[in-house]
Amino acid sequence: MEDEFFLHPIAIEETLDEIKTAVEERARALPEERNVRKKLDGWVLGITELQTKAAHIQQHIIPQVRRDLQFDFEDSNLILRVMVDGTAKDMFSDMLKEFPETRHPELRKSIYEFSKLPGKVESLAYLGNAALLLAAVHHLWASDTTPSKAMLDQKGQPFKDKKYQAQLERKWMLYENTIGFDHKPRSNIDKENHDRSTLVEAVFGLLYIKGGLDAVIKAMPLFLEEPDIKRELGSSRT
Repeated sequence: MEDEFFLHPIAIEETLDEIKTAVEERARALPEERNVRKKLDGWVLGITELQTKAAHIQQHIIPQVRRDLQFDFEDSNLILRVMVDGTAKDMFSDMLKEFPETRHPELRKSIYEFSKLPGKVESLAYLGNAALLLAAVHHLWASDTTPSKAMLDQKGQPFKDKKYQAQLERKWMLYENTIGFDHKPRSNIDKENHDRSTLVEAVFGLLYIKGGLDAVIKAMPLFLEEPDIKRELGSSRT
């Protein structure tokens, strides 16, 4: 898993700068009335929007996540890469057509790697989900020296429910601030909760990779602080 996600650990903001500079240089070489020039100018505006969102995440969201998880992550690009969504994929696919590999091999590599980032999130979320469930069992086991399977099933249920993970995500505001275009809340609450919980699980997948299970267990109070989970755990006491 670590090799898959970290094989090409691109720096999000630096890569966007590199791509934007190349597009601007290409645009300046063309007459303003050319359709290709207009398309390139549109890409510059699009990349600028992505840069603004990446800067907002760096300044406001990542510090909150680090504080809540009590974990530094060393490289903030880990979380930034999780935050790249698929809505800009078409733009980057068009860029690959404009910059042939024979003339722009390194630039094409950067564009391609950036466009593939959204596909990594589901894998990280799968790992994060498993780590969260195991950490929940550790927490519940520590509170009862001889827990029954029924008790683990009952008290562990809140940690499995997407809506509770979505509540934590709303605290961090990941869903509303992904690095992409025209991101609007879904009308279907279940689908929205799925998308929100996937982002949380992906962050916990990173936490597990970089800090191990102990780091995930240490972060469990984040869920225990949620009022609905407190209510669930309180009502399930025997």
